[in-house]
Amino acid sequence: MKIGISLVFAALVSLSQGQGQAQGQTPAQPGRSTPATCTSMRTRRNAASLSPQEWQSIGNVVNRMAQDGWIGRFGASHDRLFSRVHGNTCFFPFHRRYILEYENIGRTYDPNFVVPYWDATQSARNPMADPLLSANALGTNGQGGNNCLADGIQGNSQLTYPNQHCLRRVYDNNGSIKQWYAPEVISSYIQSDTSLARFREDIEYSLHGAVHLGMGGDMDSGYAAQDFSFMVHHANLDRLWWDWQNTHNSFMMYDGNGSNGPASLSDTIPEDSSVPFNGATVESVMVLGYGNVCYTYDSSPSPPQRRSYQEKKVPGCGEPIPFPPRLTPEWVKMHGYDADRVEMFHKHACEIVEVLNNSTYKSPY
Repeated sequence: MKIGISLVFAALVSLSQGQGQAQGQTPAQPGRSTPATCTSMRTRRNAASLSPQEWQSIGNVVNRMAQDGWIGRFGASHDRLFSRVHGNTCFFPFHRRYILEYENIGRTYDPNFVVPYWDATQSARNPMADPLLSANALGTNGQGGNNCLADGIQGNSQLTYPNQHCLRRVYDNNGSIKQWYAPEVISSYIQSDTSLARFREDIEYSLHGAVHLGMGGDMDSGYAAQDFSFMVHHANLDRLWWDWQNTHNSFMMYDGNGSNGPASLSDTIPEDSSVPFNGATVESVMVLGYGNVCYTYDSSPSPPQRRSYQEKKVPGCGEPIPFPPRLTPEWVKMHGYDADRVEMFHKHACEIVEVLNNSTYKSPY
C-alpha cells in the first residue's frame, strides 16, 4: 500500500481549493428512476460557527426529545443494529438515514432545528482546544467517580438505555484527548479512493473511531447515539462521503459487502422498530437533494475558491503533522473488524503523514 508523493500532493491541491465540488448538478443515472427533486433544502452548518444561543436552541430540542423517550430509542436502535451497520459498506447509507431521522424528529419540536457537523480534523493537533468541547456546546470531560457529563447542552442528563445512568464521558488520554486524523490524511482518502468500499474502510478505521474513542464514555459503546456528539460527528462523516461522491462523480456507487451480503442499491437499510425507516432502500439516500434527503452542507455550496495554504494562521502552523492514533483492541473487537486489516490501514495513514513531513509541505492546520 505504498503511496507516491504526487498522489498526496494532488489531494492537497484539492484541500486548498475546498474538497467539495459544485453540487447543484443532477447525477445522471441511465436506466434508473430518479427520485423527485426536493422543493426546499436545509443547510447543515459547521458546528464551530454556531453561536451560544444557537447551541442553546439545539439543547432545548435534544432535551425535549430525551423527555419524550427519543434519545433512548436512538441509543437502543443503534446498539441493536450495531453489527449490521459497521464493518461493511452499509455504514454510510445507514448513518445518513439515521441522522436524517433524528433531524426530522427534532424538527417536530423546532422547525429550525438542523444537525450541524463537527469537523474534528480542524483540531487534530489538540482536540482539547476544540471550541465544541466547552460548556457552551457539547460539554467537557466527565466528572466524579461515574464520569458524568456536568456541562454542555446535555449536562447532567440521565439516560435509560441500557439501564439508568448518567451520560458519561471519559477522555482517552488520562484527562486529555489523543491527537486525531489531520485534514491532509482525510483529503488524501477523498481524492485517491476510487471505490466506496475502500473509502468506507479508510474513514471507519480512522477518523470515525478516533473521535469515538477520544470522547470515550457512552461514545465508546454501541449506544453512543445518546450523546449528541455522535450526531454531529456522523453528520461530518456523511459530509465527507458527499464530498467523495462529488469528487468522483460516483453518486450511485455502492460496492463491496452490504449488511446482508454483496452490496446492492435495492438493499433495505437495516432498521429497528424503535426508530423505523419504513423500508427505505440504500438507493433512496444516495444523493442529497432528492426524495426525502432534503439537506446540504455549507462546506461546498458553490465552486471552491483557490487560496494559499499560508493564509490560515493557527497555533502550530508549519509543524510536522501528527501521526494518527491506533484503534484500541477493544474497539476493533467490539466492531468485529479484521485486526490485521485495521493495522494495514493505519500504516497507510502513517505513510501519508510521513510523505508530507519529509517534504517541503507546511501544514496550516
